[in-house]
Amino acid sequence: MSVLPIFSAFVTFICLVSAIMWNLVGLEVFAVLAFGAVVWLILDTNFTFGIRYEWAFWLFILSEALIFATLFFCTYWNFEDVDFSRLSDHMEVPFAGCFFLLSSSFTATLFHHFMDMNDFQANLNLLYSVILGMGFLVLQVVEFNEAVSSITWSCYHSCCYGVVGLHFFHVLAGLLVIITMIVRGYQTFGYHLCTVVVWYWHFVDYIWLLVYILIYVI
Repeated sequence: MSVLPIFSAFVTFICLVSAIMWNLVGLEVFAVLAFGAVVWLILDTNFTFGIRYEWAFWLFILSEALIFATLFFCTYWNFEDVDFSRLSDHMEVPFAGCFFLLSSSFTATLFHHFMDMNDFQANLNLLYSVILGMGFLVLQVVEFNEAVSSITWSCYHSCCYGVVGLHFFHVLAGLLVIITMIVRGYQTFGYHLCTVVVWYWHFVDYIWLLVYILIYVI
């Protein structure tokens, strides 16, 4: 039995408490421990996966969809016209982010197509997905730094930042998994797990389209 899940749960707990308490030091500790957890996963974990776990994955996706739906509902429930300001203009950074994520979804699909045919093409498209995903995260950081509004302005803005921030961490988690696949070799994961990773990445992309429409446009 591996203690990695227990360690990861502890690291996640530190992240949540630090975020709620707005403690930057705690978030820095989380970053260091999370990096250690990823290295541990890459070096010591033996990936095995069966088709029956695909159903567990869909249950996970359902739970994530419910979380995002709850935040979307809270956003519009707390909509306020007083001191109204969006996070950023929908035709600027968020619009560019759509191209990055949709392009990464396309390269992830190409990886899934080539994974049983051409190892070079499969790995190349995985690398493209990582580059595009990292580009999206950079855009998100730039957006947060340049945003006129603040998470403390109102309940509406808190919910908006909550939705975008939650999606940010989903993209980051997907990137860590894809990077692990590149480092260890996607063959180590097996066909079913690679398929689930591609499905997860598509889920992250489609959620961003909803975030873009509901948070930035409407």
